[in-house]
Amino acid sequence: MNTIKNEIISLSKYQVEVKANRKTVTFNGERIMSAQKASWQVLKNRVRLRHLFIAYAILKGKEPVYPTKVDYSQSLVDKLVEQYSKNIAA
Repeated sequence: MNTIKNEIISLSKYQVEVKANRKTVTFNGERIMSAQKASWQVLKNRVRLRHLFIAYAILKGKEPVYPTKVDYSQSLVDKLVEQYSKNIAA
């Protein structure tokens, strides 16, 4: 269970850093990537985190909160549950 939780935590922290890099005009700080790449990375991480949160809820035995306004891939959620359930059993 800790592996999926650690991945969620690390992706969430990375998401905060990358979101700030999306600014093009009033950016104060050290730029770790271009604004275009940061925008693309934020979208990619958002989808990954959405699926990880659903899989985490399923693994904990709780009713997952499925997104209503955006799409998600049930097959990807099933793959994540299978992948991380092996880590729990081991």
